[in-house]
Amino acid sequence: MSKFASALIPLALLAACGSKESAEQQVAAPEQTAGLGKEPYPAQMPTPSADGVDTVDYSGSYTLTGVDGSQSTLTLDKDAGTYEYVSPEGTTSGKYERLDAGRIAITDLDGSAGYFSIASGALYRLAGKSSPFDEIDPGRLYRSSDYGAHAEQGEVEPSATSTESPSGKAK
Repeated sequence: MSKFASALIPLALLAACGSKESAEQQVAAPEQTAGLGKEPYPAQMPTPSADGVDTVDYSGSYTLTGVDGSQSTLTLDKDAGTYEYVSPEGTTSGKYERLDAGRIAITDLDGSAGYFSIASGALYRLAGKSSPFDEIDPGRLYRSSDYGAHAEQGEVEPSATSTESPSGKAK
């Protein structure tokens, strides 16, 4: 046996002693836990619709939980075309504007305009007015209270992902 191979055997044994899992289990672990992180992966998130403003019943409340645990809630009334936004900075309300079949605009969310696309059980705050309706960012996902009830859209149950969101950085 070569000196190199002889030196690797004790290292391999030492590594195996430090863990109760086999090497096979250790390799498989990242795949098994992929959907259990603090934020949903894009494949697990509801898909915004190009005609969501017209076809999705989005009346209701949607919550975004920041990395610091603070919450902002956006409540929309589709029939009346109104919103109420409650955040740690205060509350605003009024009428929202339809930009096109897939996006809406709210003029005052904590002092700036907010642009949203609509998915079944969720709203996505877009990076800007010219952002496409299908821009998906877990950090800007507002979830409805029945978010997990929309399995046809491909997302996971809320219990499989935390309600915490990342920093909300734009793409």
